[in-house]
Amino acid sequence: WDIPKTADLVDEHYYRNPAWFINEYAKYDSYSRTGPGIYVGEYAVTSGCGLGNLSAAIGEAVYMAGMENNADVVKMSSYAPIFVHVKDRAWSPDMIDYNASDVYCTPSYYVQKLFSNNIGNVLIPVSDSSNVCQHPIIGQIGLGTWNTLASFDNAKLTKSDGSTLFSDDFSNSTNWTASSGTWAAGSGVYAQTQNATDCRSIASTSVADTAYTYSLKAKKDSGNEGFLIIFGYQDANNFYWWNIGGWGNTQHAIEQCVAGSKTTVASAKGSIITGKWYNIRIEVTGTNVKCYLDDVLIHELNTSTKLFYTTASLDEASKTLFIKVINPNNADVTAGIHLKGLSGSLDGELSVLTSDNVTDENSLDSPLNVIPVTSTMHADVSLFKQTFKANSVNILKLDLSKLTTIDSKKSGGSSIKLCPNPVKDIVRFTGLKESPLWMELYTMTGISILKKSITADQCLDVSCLPPGLYSVHLKGNDFTQTAKLLKE
Repeated sequence: WDIPKTADLVDEHYYRNPAWFINEYAKYDSYSRTGPGIYVGEYAVTSGCGLGNLSAAIGEAVYMAGMENNADVVKMSSYAPIFVHVKDRAWSPDMIDYNASDVYCTPSYYVQKLFSNNIGNVLIPVSDSSNVCQHPIIGQIGLGTWNTLASFDNAKLTKSDGSTLFSDDFSNSTNWTASSGTWAAGSGVYAQTQNATDCRSIASTSVADTAYTYSLKAKKDSGNEGFLIIFGYQDANNFYWWNIGGWGNTQHAIEQCVAGSKTTVASAKGSIITGKWYNIRIEVTGTNVKCYLDDVLIHELNTSTKLFYTTASLDEASKTLFIKVINPNNADVTAGIHLKGLSGSLDGELSVLTSDNVTDENSLDSPLNVIPVTSTMHADVSLFKQTFKANSVNILKLDLSKLTTIDSKKSGGSSIKLCPNPVKDIVRFTGLKESPLWMELYTMTGISILKKSITADQCLDVSCLPPGLYSVHLKGNDFTQTAKLLKE
């Protein structure tokens, strides 16, 4: 295709499981600020979600927080689909379910409503400290194939101190339990000889150590793909596997399966040669995974995640601050909240969407089983702490109108002005009483895009910037000021 004009918007569609949406929280952080905007025209959790459960709503909320943080790139988004008659489901889930006389909304509907009704006109950067959740990769190991016949040998588990936890030369198969496929040990190898999908065999030994190495040899005998090397196996629906020579023998990937739904968490191009023995090694250290094929590092993955995910915005007219916090973990999290530059007491509301179990849903019989609950709150800014319940979506709506601003402007009572504002190409800085000043330009998601020293009445060419709202930070020896710049 030869398209002479650059597209204004690129339409992206995503239907995935909750884990994928959570992993993609920072997806748009690295998108170009000078390329086309993004319209996420369709998105929804469509696996591991029942008919629309809390887990789906939490995954979507994390993704929506990431989109909101990158509003300069993601111009629009729309959940799909919306309506379904309960006796005519062609797709699941849908946001609003009905019959001839009644209707109920899924938790995803309430997330959409909470986000759309609680948003300001200016994004506020959020700095998260100590916001790390560790997920050690422990459990059993296993072997697998997909439309492929393969042989395996010399499977071994080694602890970090070099001692052997498990070793099998496959003189027999007593250490393994096959759940699918045709597996047999003979002539010192363990072979899978059925040309079928998702053939697995799991070792009896379970790994409790957080640092270990899983090594083995593998050979593709025939078929379309390569090998599945299973680790961190909790049960048939929760595990990791290294898919070597997958997708028609075109790439290697680490996949994570959560509640029966797989997500690719690392990938690289590659293929497997039929009849060749490969040395395979997976090194696990806490939350870090390294995968080697014939001693060549193919993947390196860190499985740690955030305790919670955030976005914040301010309605300048009403002086209302909206802070969205999503906790997708199975434990409550208490966090201190520091509102920089403000002091005093504040009033507000806290809306929480949660339930006892992430699989909880609404229905025609129980339409209000999972709905937001709103309560009032009062806090001293200097002692502001909040507990966010396990598996919850939280909206803090804070009235800042009664707070005292800690003034950082020190310029003889006069502030710098940006003219014109809005601007198309050239903006001037007027009112400088100290020169030069250090100027830094930020997107509204807190990304620094320009730094330079400016002097009195100097002009700045911003014609190359995409339209949108920017934050200008000015700093001198005894002066700091922040101003907003609207680029047309």
